[in-house]
Amino acid sequence: MLAICNLLPQLVVLQIVAFFLLFHLPARYYVKASSLVIMGLYFGLGYTIPQLIYLRLPAIMTALLVVDLVAMSIALTWSAGRVIGRGGILGAVGAAACVTLLDWANYTLIPLWGTAQSFARNWSTYPAIILFESFTGMPGTVFTVAAVAALAAVLAAQPKSRRVAVAALAFILFVVVVTDVYVGTRRPETRLTVAAVGWPWTSDSITPDRPDGFETLYAKPVAEAASKGARLIVTPEAGLSVVKNTQQQTLDILSALATHNGVWLVAGYIDGESEENRLVVFAPDGSVELTYVKTHIIPGMETWQRGTGAIAATRMNDVWLGAMICQDDNFTDISRGHSREETQIMAIPTLDWQRVSAAHLCNSLHRPIESGYAIVRAAINGVSAIADAHGIVLASKDHTAEGPGYIVAEVPICEGGTFYGIAGNWVVAASALFLAVRLAVIRFQRIKLASSVLTTE
Repeated sequence: MLAICNLLPQLVVLQIVAFFLLFHLPARYYVKASSLVIMGLYFGLGYTIPQLIYLRLPAIMTALLVVDLVAMSIALTWSAGRVIGRGGILGAVGAAACVTLLDWANYTLIPLWGTAQSFARNWSTYPAIILFESFTGMPGTVFTVAAVAALAAVLAAQPKSRRVAVAALAFILFVVVVTDVYVGTRRPETRLTVAAVGWPWTSDSITPDRPDGFETLYAKPVAEAASKGARLIVTPEAGLSVVKNTQQQTLDILSALATHNGVWLVAGYIDGESEENRLVVFAPDGSVELTYVKTHIIPGMETWQRGTGAIAATRMNDVWLGAMICQDDNFTDISRGHSREETQIMAIPTLDWQRVSAAHLCNSLHRPIESGYAIVRAAINGVSAIADAHGIVLASKDHTAEGPGYIVAEVPICEGGTFYGIAGNWVVAASALFLAVRLAVIRFQRIKLASSVLTTE
């Protein structure tokens, strides 16, 4: 069921059922550690193999993911199973804390795709449910899902704990609803019409590096989007390639395009001389307002020089505009930096491939909720999308299915910044603290019991 959720995001609610089934057995019976390890092995293989068959990643990356995800699954099943035991509501909370910690460790210690590896990824399909992420980030969603499943398992398996389990479930539901309603009432300060341009990329297709390709894929859609009122237009990652001694010429062409259409233009390009994956932001007068170098490079697939991770933002009339590139939005370090700087709209040039494009978009839609900004995402071989600060997609276009083109939407612009942007992964820290205290108490109780037995003897 967990694998199906990743392949069909609309079924993400099945995660609760899957975790319930995982927790129910150790919540009802004593399960040996060796049996929990075997359960974890089966769980890991069932979760991993269907997804990797679908994704068809390079062999080395596939092997690494199998080892990583199976090991994570074994650790999750063993730890959560041992903690939930007969511990009632405290056991359920402990199991949820285990899942939260291991999910965080999975995308932090082996960060191939960042938070796209998280169980929470596909909950962005229903953004209204997870608006509380502006306080908790994705770990809050993982904890909530696991806690609901664990409490349901306790409710079904442990009759003596049923009243407390029902009360805990009601409390979680209350907190989620109240927080979602509170965040959902956030009112926009202004509105801005924006656009994203994108196209598919195949071996026989034209590219913007050729004059005819530039006119068809780049200049014409920019002009048409501008004619529909777009004031900010974003184009894809690596949309252009700059070879030695041609950078200024390319920048002059893009500057003229921005000036001619009277727009803010965000252009992604490859600088062949410095071997950097860059973007540049032009103001309507043609001046360069911002440059940025991609920071998070895909291991084993990209060889560009890394950027410093410095926050790239500029004032666009009355709105703070930020920028990052593709894989950067799979991580929260840069997005949280923008949240602290109160960025209000984010330009994200992107280059995907068909089998990961949906998953990448699902993950990307958590960043607006977590950090408080709208996004304009322009893609090659993927989905261009415009979403507001609540993660609601206002316009999208799948270029692998629909071909080249552009999207335009009027975006509500909210005041930037969130609690999560400041506090970070406090849910992970709280989970670790709870487990540490819980395990210390259990250890103390066992020592006390052993001591009383010896005294009696």
